[in-house]
Amino acid sequence: MHVSELDQWVQGLAFSPDGNYLAVAISSVNLRGEGFLGFQKKVGCILLFQFPEMKELRRVEPAPELGAIAFSQDGKRVLASCSRIQYMDGWVEILSVPDLAPLARTEEVPKLPNLVYSRVKDELMLNHTGPDMDGVLVMNAATGNRIRIAERALTPRVIAVGDDGVVFLNFGKRLDWYDANSKDYRSASFGRKGIIPNQRCVWYSKTKQLFACLSSPGGGDRDASEVILLDLETTTTTVKFESKEFLITACDFAAKADCFAIGTSNFARGADSRGGKVLLFKND
Repeated sequence: MHVSELDQWVQGLAFSPDGNYLAVAISSVNLRGEGFLGFQKKVGCILLFQFPEMKELRRVEPAPELGAIAFSQDGKRVLASCSRIQYMDGWVEILSVPDLAPLARTEEVPKLPNLVYSRVKDELMLNHTGPDMDGVLVMNAATGNRIRIAERALTPRVIAVGDDGVVFLNFGKRLDWYDANSKDYRSASFGRKGIIPNQRCVWYSKTKQLFACLSSPGGGDRDASEVILLDLETTTTTVKFESKEFLITACDFAAKADCFAIGTSNFARGADSRGGKVLLFKND
């Protein structure tokens, strides 16, 4: 296991398709209650690391608040979820690789978006709740222009898209997935050891076999967190990593390196802890 210490919380991370880069979105929050709405002025940063050396190549500050991050299929763009302040309007910033220069941005949405990139169609998929309708907002990942809104009765908590076109939508204890090409649709319910309501993020493994879910078994943000691997065929789960020291905030797989990365914050250690970590594991 390799550990990289950072001075802010990890909010999102992603491997490039060729496995040469790891992009990490970091930002921190003041928990003492100073400032507007109890939050200190924040500075969010995107870090680009050479992988596997973990040498920092570039650092930019596109927005105060950052969230999920992804690479485009060709590896030439980084897509970052941005916001001016937590719980207010957000957007997705599109940056070049490796210099992280701004290329485009999407329209603004009601809050910091939970973005997912679809490599099949070079599209962005965002959780969307707005005055027009609820559902999944689909945007062009190169220009940031809106393509359509996939309307649903409920806005999914989490979206994930596999390289083979399988789309996953999570609604608390229920997980739906369907093949965008064949239109095959499946749904499953899981107990507390699978997909649970207070999980934060879900990613689809590049192995096309496992689903990774972050959860807080105790039901609170200060409780231990887990990375759970879910076999889609058998719907059995395996706890891949568990922490009682810090909060797990992000995860991604690197297929070519056969490893996965976990991002953390030091929130569980106390209100004054603003640092975070990137942990690298072999996916055995």
